[in-house]
Amino acid sequence: MSGYSTQNQRQLRVGEQIRHILSAELRDCFMSDPALTGLNNVTISEVRISPDLKNATIYIVPPPGEQIVDMDVFIKALNRASSYFRKHLSHEITLRYTPRLSFAADDTFFKAAHVYELLADEKVRHDVAKHDDEETRTGT
Repeated sequence: MSGYSTQNQRQLRVGEQIRHILSAELRDCFMSDPALTGLNNVTISEVRISPDLKNATIYIVPPPGEQIVDMDVFIKALNRASSYFRKHLSHEITLRYTPRLSFAADDTFFKAAHVYELLADEKVRHDVAKHDDEETRTGT
């Protein structure tokens, strides 16, 4: 996941507040943009906020077992609607500046699933077992 390398306690706390507020708004809102159909089914996995609290990246994942037809189109539509979400956020959170919001797809779950599939492959399991046997024999 890209974003800000390390976050301090305040960034984490504000990010978590934003995540809760936007999750409720995504669940309850109705958007007229057809690209945002199924908006109430998405999950905000993480909010990464800049050290000055002026920019926030909201990472989105579809619910388990569901697939958003075109995640890129969906993310672009969310970014077009970011001013709507920012306005809503400004009424719900007490900060000197309401952060600018940008949405991004969180692909860490898909990457983890891909790694799991690779490790489950028969050839890979065979190679790993062979490597483990060699290490056991050499005592390394």
